[in-house]
Amino acid sequence: MVDVGKERYGMNWPGKAECFKTIQSPSMGTLRPCPEESVNFETSENMIIEGDNLEAFKLLQKSYLGKVKMLYIDPPYNTAQSRFYLG
Repeated sequence: MVDVGKERYGMNWPGKAECFKTIQSPSMGTLRPCPEESVNFETSENMIIEGDNLEAFKLLQKSYLGKVKMLYIDPPYNTAQSRFYLG
């Protein structure tokens, strides 16, 4: 008999431990609204965020957990120039 309960797929790569340390480190950023670049800022439930992907995700997780219906990341990915569209 084979114990299939212990089988798992996994991904390993050099630097994986350091990656998890970076992900779990606290964010030092702040989300600040930019009304002059927004459309219907006072009434819209949408926002655009520009910045580093990881930092933006960390900040969004704190304030918007369970509130975001859609997230679109405009290339270039993994750079400080990424734009997020939340709706």
